[in-house]
Amino acid sequence: MSDKGPSSEPLRLTSGADDDQGNEPKIFGDLLSTRRPKDAAAGLSSGLKNVGKGVLGGLASLVVMPIEGARTDGVKGFAKGLGMGAVSAVAMSAAGIGTGIVQIGRGIANTPNAIKESMSDRVWDETKREWISYSLPAEAEELLNGANAEESGSKGHVKDTVFYDRLGVAPTATRTEIKKAYRLKALALHPDKNPDDPTASERFQQLGAAYQVLIDDQLREAYDKGGEDALGGQKFIDSSQLFELVFGSQKFESFIGELKLLSLTKDMQEMPDPNAGPEKQRELYNKSQYLLEKGQKQREVRCAVNLAAYLEKYISDTTETKEHFRQFLESEAKDLTSTGFGATLIGVLGYVYEEQGNMALGFKSNVAAGLGLTKMAKSAHIASNQMKVASSVFKSYNVARKAQTEMAKAEADAAKVAAESGATAAEGAAGTAGEKTASGGAAGAGGEQQTRSSTDSARVGGSAAAEGIAMKHLEDSLPTLVETMWNITVLDVESTLRKVCFKVLKDSSVSAEIRSQRAEGMRMMGQVFHTHSKPFADGLLEVTEKMKLAVPHEPKVPEDGEI
Repeated sequence: MSDKGPSSEPLRLTSGADDDQGNEPKIFGDLLSTRRPKDAAAGLSSGLKNVGKGVLGGLASLVVMPIEGARTDGVKGFAKGLGMGAVSAVAMSAAGIGTGIVQIGRGIANTPNAIKESMSDRVWDETKREWISYSLPAEAEELLNGANAEESGSKGHVKDTVFYDRLGVAPTATRTEIKKAYRLKALALHPDKNPDDPTASERFQQLGAAYQVLIDDQLREAYDKGGEDALGGQKFIDSSQLFELVFGSQKFESFIGELKLLSLTKDMQEMPDPNAGPEKQRELYNKSQYLLEKGQKQREVRCAVNLAAYLEKYISDTTETKEHFRQFLESEAKDLTSTGFGATLIGVLGYVYEEQGNMALGFKSNVAAGLGLTKMAKSAHIASNQMKVASSVFKSYNVARKAQTEMAKAEADAAKVAAESGATAAEGAAGTAGEKTASGGAAGAGGEQQTRSSTDSARVGGSAAAEGIAMKHLEDSLPTLVETMWNITVLDVESTLRKVCFKVLKDSSVSAEIRSQRAEGMRMMGQVFHTHSKPFADGLLEVTEKMKLAVPHEPKVPEDGEI
């Protein structure tokens, strides 16, 4: 495939489909890959996968076809299916091995060009399967132009202005005005800054809910037309509110964007109707996956634009040791570490920034980076984090299963007690129900009422006991759940930041000298942030306590003798 010259392009966004460029043939549907491999390593990986897929597909045909034939046509069908399965198995295995060899050969053939292109700071576009000169401004223009466009406020009559009043803006406010008003209000209403106000947490949450509606075009339109009732009672989660409550500073959002856990939570709130047909379910699922992918790409580009602007302070610092930039970083770090978890998160940022800066600078940074040892350490670090996620998810599963078992037992015991209470009351009512006098009839009706009352009381008591068990397990399992959420967040943040750094350091819209200075500034950011970081355990207790305060508790009923 011929190169198209050193044009600066964004990395293309796709809907997630693994489309081939250049009208390459499809073999057995999408089973075997024939996409152009980047280099020998990519060709080997693709080739081995094709061989494995071909052999496994052939074995599956050899097993499935005879069984299907026997089901439809007995022994005769089995024999026929066996023959067809054998032919299919040979064909698929041969196709897998053949395309595998071809992919390996193509990868080897493409390696010299890959070395040349990578040395010229061009990057591999996974979608187009070709080398391009990447441009951060071009990608930002493509992905963020519409997303960040200024929208005028409501043009017509709005039914309800409560959400606008909470932020202190008019219904005609633009997105920028809403964002600015929210940040000012959030700083003033933050619970940590109002420790003596028992309503501070509730007002802060109400502010976040209003902002989440007004900053979303579709939700804002629905609210303007029908008020809060038109929102269907949805519970809105705001990333800015999350950063304020958990990490202590909204500034983290400019570095790492909206966490995937938060995006997935929002996506779950909009799950399709389970009664919808399979085609509709698949359509909605595909749309959801596309929007998640698009949101993640926008997140990466937005954070890359922010980081590039941040590093301009390093480049413009004319002091010999970049002391002004270092002082700026120290001030920023103190703000970011206002909470225990903020000090934990800044350590993650510091690790990735220093890692990526060292890798980009190579021997200019240190010998280990020049020899590629930093890249090896990165792979080991990622594997370790993945093991932590797997371990904590398993622990969370066990905690949830234990809670579910105990709740089910409590509910079963409650049902048994209710049945026994109903039976006892029914026996008492039966004695009076047989009397034929008017007073006896009244007594029978009263007996039935007593039966229902006893059964209802037992059922309510059992339900309360089950809820009590659930609340206790929730409080006891909070550290485990927080640990799981944190480990997943670390993987998400580190993966996102590496892509962000890649965009900033491979941006061909600036000179090689500027990219090198960006790497130096990135490394300094990592070093300073790392010195302000604290271990995970320091933030765990603080966040666990905050989450416990958010769990509703029933008021304790005084026992006899208590005041």
